[in-house]
Amino acid sequence: MADEVRAVFVFDRDHDALVFRSLEHAAGYMEAIEVEEGEYVALFTETGVIVNATTTAERVVLTVTGERDEADLRARLRDHQRRMRTPEPITDPVAFASDYLRREREWEWAHRWPRWPAWLDRRLHGEHPPKA
Repeated sequence: MADEVRAVFVFDRDHDALVFRSLEHAAGYMEAIEVEEGEYVALFTETGVIVNATTTAERVVLTVTGERDEADLRARLRDHQRRMRTPEPITDPVAFASDYLRREREWEWAHRWPRWPAWLDRRLHGEHPPKA
């Protein structure tokens, strides 16, 4: 098992898939009440290792279990693909996570606020969104 988690897949009751850069980002997004109510039904690392979600003092705690179920991860990604009607089959969880996170960065870049005059925006933020 790799020491470094490069992506965390979170699946909710509605079969939606979310991808985060780290356990810390995922835990920061998730709400303790939702974890306690079972909103998140499955969590995996990019290699299919199961992640356990618990709460402590109204904080979400994510723990890598060491148990691997890559087949379940891939099945949930295929289900997500069918529901989203994406034309490309999801065959590689790591590639899917990279693409998801890239699109998220690009969206955040395009929708940042406040919007400065173009010359000032380029000086403050550069010409392109930051790389991962």
